[in-house]
Amino acid sequence: MAAHNLCSASFVAGLDPDTTFRELVQPLVGGPIGRFLRYRVNRKDKTVETSFAWTAHARAQFTPGYGCRLDYADNAPAPAPVPPAIAQPDDFAPADPVATSDPAIDHALDEVFTERPDRPAKRVKAIVVVNDGHVVAERYAPGFGIDMPLLTELRRRMLEKSLNPFRISLGNRRVYTTFAIELKTLR
Repeated sequence: MAAHNLCSASFVAGLDPDTTFRELVQPLVGGPIGRFLRYRVNRKDKTVETSFAWTAHARAQFTPGYGCRLDYADNAPAPAPVPPAIAQPDDFAPADPVATSDPAIDHALDEVFTERPDRPAKRVKAIVVVNDGHVVAERYAPGFGIDMPLLTELRRRMLEKSLNPFRISLGNRRVYTTFAIELKTLR
């Protein structure tokens, strides 16, 4: 999974693989085990190879229009590349980020984005707050934005503990299906 995550971050979202490894992959692996995980990004071939303790190897390759997939011996041939889709307006939210006028939501976003030295790092990149099927607020970390694809499902477990008591959807609403963390109340 590390090869796939690094491939997607590098070639789909355009993120730095070193930062992604440090902020996403190592926390998912956990503890001292992460120091035995190695990776190599080949920008020319758009591949990422990972190894664990120099024995278990994985490789993922990017195909334009499809994203990254892990290489397995019985994989069908990679599909032909397709041009990227042009983002279309949707009924879910406007094209520009939604700023909230509700001080409670604004405070909640501040709490989620604020890193504290006495707590584990959250490294939140994007939050989209949905109430009754409408986006009521959203915020992005520096370097991230409304059209950036994110690996939201992989971050869900890490964020669930830090987001109580807010109902929040996370991720790029136009590229990946967002997920909702079921929580009690917005206020």
